[in-house]
Amino acid sequence: MCAMALVHFRVGRVFYGKRAPLDGVYESCWRIQEEKSLNHHYTVFRIDEFI
Repeated sequence: MCAMALVHFRVGRVFYGKRAPLDGVYESCWRIQEEKSLNHHYTVFRIDEFI
């Protein structure tokens, strides 16, 4: 999933289950959903109860 595409499509919420600590943008150093220079932000939820 491309995190920047989610910004371009104006997605409001993202739900995901599998962690990718080395290259995942939601939990790594990138955290693009919190980048202040972007004109759109979305909320990210990790669902771990079912995994």
